[in-house]
Amino acid sequence: MDDNNPKKWFDLANRESEEGNRKKSIEYYSRAITIEPEHISAYYNRGQDYDSLGEYEKAVCDYTKVIELNPLDHEAYYNRGLSFRKMKEYHKAVIDYSKAIKLYTEYMESFHNRGNAYSLLGVYDLAIKDYSMAIELEPTFYLAYYNRGIAFDEIGEYEKAVHDYTTAIELNPDFTAAYNNRGICFRYLGQLEKSIADFNRAIEIKPKYKTAIDNRQEVLDHRVDIVLSKKRRYYRYLRELINKKNKA
Repeated sequence: MDDNNPKKWFDLANRESEEGNRKKSIEYYSRAITIEPEHISAYYNRGQDYDSLGEYEKAVCDYTKVIELNPLDHEAYYNRGLSFRKMKEYHKAVIDYSKAIKLYTEYMESFHNRGNAYSLLGVYDLAIKDYSMAIELEPTFYLAYYNRGIAFDEIGEYEKAVHDYTTAIELNPDFTAAYNNRGICFRYLGQLEKSIADFNRAIEIKPKYKTAIDNRQEVLDHRVDIVLSKKRRYYRYLRELINKKNKA
């Protein structure tokens, strides 16, 4: 096949990418781009492979080129937003997710990931709105419930957080992080037995889950402190009662 045929290099690149050979696929996508400088798919796919290798700035450059060639490509905005988030450029990520949503309002992932970016920025009210929209678009997407639960947790809405973690667990019964987080919320709500039960379940599914193990121990210690405190108050009450009788 002709070495100056961009399709040859593009097809080879796709094959290497599917087999996980990212560096080789990038080399071949680059060959295709050299021959055909406006090869949108080659830029897009190379951007994805750069992102997979953790070379986010190069991924951003490729997605930007795709957008220059086709300003209506919502997936290019979305993927550039993902790369910006991984670079901790959360404001830029929000802008790109918003552009993706404007171009395609039914794309659940754009709402969900914009919600993640808002959460990382500490703007929990907007994060909750985006997670709610993601849930409206795809009611069985358990991660949206889980992440909305985290946002409710952050603003002290523990009962709402419990509700969302519970839904996430119903949709994914082995979701240990949801059990752990719900256990924390139950502790804040003073429901220590439920809290311990959730940590136990998380550990049962994942025996070396250190976070859940540590959280369970904290609740157990706290429960012991409560019992001891009640006993101290009771003994103090008895001493005061005895002293009153002796004085009489």
